[in-house]
Amino acid sequence: INVSVVVGNGDRQESGSYGMGGRKGFGEFLVEESWKHAAKEALRQALVNLEAIPAPAGTFDIVLSSGWPGVMLHEAVGHGLEGDFNRKKTSAFAGLMGQQVAAKGVTVVDDGTMAERRGS
Repeated sequence: INVSVVVGNGDRQESGSYGMGGRKGFGEFLVEESWKHAAKEALRQALVNLEAIPAPAGTFDIVLSSGWPGVMLHEAVGHGLEGDFNRKKTSAFAGLMGQQVAAKGVTVVDDGTMAERRGS
């Protein structure tokens, strides 16, 4: 179930949403506490967005750590770096071992030797 809210002020409109799911009966989403929580959260997001100002534009140095930034990086390029896609030569990176594949200044380190960690 996804709840979407649109709010406006003058000529500006913004939206917010909240999603619920899982392995449970549909009726559990219709419990008043559940749908009120979803509606309040969607409204909160929309109101935050309505007050938001544009992010600064330009070139910035950034550091991405493990966790969600790592997941984002993995989804963007990681699947193409996986061995099975390279073995089958279906990856955009196939045959590029040892070559620069990103812009200067981009460094990604993946260490599969770290015990009991993802990819090990």
